[in-house]
Amino acid sequence: MHSCDVNPIFATVLMIVSLIIFYVSIMVNKEYYKQNIKLTKKDILQMIMVTVFGMAIILIFISNLYAFLVGSLIITFGNFTLLLMKQKRCLSE
Repeated sequence: MHSCDVNPIFATVLMIVSLIIFYVSIMVNKEYYKQNIKLTKKDILQMIMVTVFGMAIILIFISNLYAFLVGSLIITFGNFTLLLMKQKRCLSE
């Protein structure tokens, strides 16, 4: 993030886009989910809200490397937690 050769805005946007593509690909690959696990609109909305919150932290403090890492951690850990809770809930039914 602090390289003199790369525009920090470009690098930040590129990382955010890569995280978004990663989580969209998880949502799209429904055929690989276990039989009774279905993502509802509420689940997708929660994942979008976590992602937007992490992106906001990254973009508000764009010049701070630690804020970038915290925002990425929020996106990753938040979506992981939501998907894990969904899996546990669906498998226990």
